[in-house]
Amino acid sequence: MVEEKYVTLKDTYKKIVSTRGILGLYRGFWVTFNRDIFSYGLYFFTFFALKDSFEENNKLNSFNIMLAGGLAGGDFNHYLLSRIKFNLKLDIKIF
Repeated sequence: MVEEKYVTLKDTYKKIVSTRGILGLYRGFWVTFNRDIFSYGLYFFTFFALKDSFEENNKLNSFNIMLAGGLAGGDFNHYLLSRIKFNLKLDIKIF
């Protein structure tokens, strides 16, 4: 049987604070922050650029708005930073 590292939220909090201090609760914050700024910025830039392109060509309709959202919303734009964040959460030494 495998022993679980963290059982409850309270247990998780206690173990992190006792091993890493209060700042351990914020581990990975800046990676997540930078990932979200980059990915949401790229998403909205792509969406509005496509929407404006459809609008200029008088082809703005419901389907094209959904198409612009679908093309802009791919998760590939923040995959690398998500991978780094995942490794930080698992305490994998990547550097």
